[in-house]
Amino acid sequence: MDTEKDFWQPPLKCYLKYNIDGSSIGISRTTGFGGVLRDEEGSIIFIFHYHLGRVKNNMVELVALEKCL
Repeated sequence: MDTEKDFWQPPLKCYLKYNIDGSSIGISRTTGFGGVLRDEEGSIIFIFHYHLGRVKNNMVELVALEKCL
């Protein structure tokens, strides 16, 4: 396994990187998503999270994308 490929890389100069992810916890299907916006040096510009309530786990990622675009 090439572990170098498994690590986060900052964006190119003059760009920002926006990472988001959704999550579903346990049987109750409490769901939410969050993300972070970073600059070319990896410095955090903005962090957010959002509670979705009861959403099927296969929809969490799609809802996260929809709300973030």
